[in-house]
Amino acid sequence: MYVKMISPEIQVMAPRLLANYRSPFNGRSGRELPVVSAGLAITNSETGCGAFSIQPWVRFEVCSNGLVIS
Repeated sequence: MYVKMISPEIQVMAPRLLANYRSPFNGRSGRELPVVSAGLAITNSETGCGAFSIQPWVRFEVCSNGLVIS
């Protein structure tokens, strides 16, 4: 099981962090959409081979990818 939850209430404008960033997925720059959102990633093995974990998750809106921080 792999669940990502995002909270629209936990967003911040991060123009300095994303100033020189360009998305490899759609080519947009961080200056166009400097929004960073946070949430949780919950994982568990359905067969018992993996451990249950809850980790913070950061989403850069400019490219819609997710960064999981252990």
